[in-house]
Amino acid sequence: MFLQQRTLLSVAVAQALMAQGSVAQTFNETIVGCAEVDCPTASGSTAAECKLDDKTFSMIGLAKIDTNETALEGLSWVEGVAVSDSDGGNRTFDKSFYLGTPSNFSLDGTGACALFFTHVSDRVMFGEKSDDVSTTQGTCAEALSDDCVEALISHAEGFNVTGDSTNEDTCKKLQKDFEDNFDKACGSFADGKTWVNLKYTTLSGSGGVEPISAENKTSSECWPIVPKADNLSFVRSIETTGDYLADTLSEEYYGITPILTFFFPGDSKLVSKTTAQLTCMKTIGTSDGTNSTQSDGSKDQNNGSGSLAQGGHAVMGLVIAMAVFLLV
Repeated sequence: MFLQQRTLLSVAVAQALMAQGSVAQTFNETIVGCAEVDCPTASGSTAAECKLDDKTFSMIGLAKIDTNETALEGLSWVEGVAVSDSDGGNRTFDKSFYLGTPSNFSLDGTGACALFFTHVSDRVMFGEKSDDVSTTQGTCAEALSDDCVEALISHAEGFNVTGDSTNEDTCKKLQKDFEDNFDKACGSFADGKTWVNLKYTTLSGSGGVEPISAENKTSSECWPIVPKADNLSFVRSIETTGDYLADTLSEEYYGITPILTFFFPGDSKLVSKTTAQLTCMKTIGTSDGTNSTQSDGSKDQNNGSGSLAQGGHAVMGLVIAMAVFLLV
């Protein structure tokens, strides 16, 4: 009888863990947050917290890069937002971005850049202004417009990459080309008559990004990507300062950053032509209202942190409950 119970328990554990992995890899939303990537709970709190390498994030966003290139399938962007207080009446907000790649993926011999649109107008949003910004998500076509997205992609894919340029030079020239040649289809979405504070990062070649080491991955309490075997490479951090008003917190936590990911041929055959994708990144908060900001002008009292439902923890809780039931 005891062996039968142990067998049933083993089956239950296996099924629960399989279900957990299945849910994690097939989420229904374009952008997901801590609930889906199973962030741990902060010590002494009910709020989620993601300690990744040398940073601690209160909010996370994960989005797959939408591409028609088979060789580029499985790439992701991860955004984490951290906030630190000071005695001067302002907070420092750190938005950090990571490139997620399959464990066997390599950009060696391929040119790659990321172009960050760090200042966009308040018309760049998902849904309506009355929606809860902590949970809104979607595609760039929804945050911008079909015409703007098409213009940006066409602009990038029509950019002339010269064979004698380094990856760094190409990425720098790509940014300048976007600064000098504004796409009119995006006129409503720029913070002015042109793109302001575009920031590029070279993803490959000399000066390119590298995956977080296995040692640092092991020491990280949070690995906000699925599948968990995927690598994460730190790409860029954008720091801003702001006051303690809830509106500021909302904008800094949940503001949208469009990212153009640009690939061009090199020595490898990963891509045969220039190709670009646009991903509109933001973090995702809780859906139960705990993490909602206060009314306009009110002050946030808890760094905007609230309780996030942890899908993985719930699954394991169910497993433990079943174990107790079977063994009693």
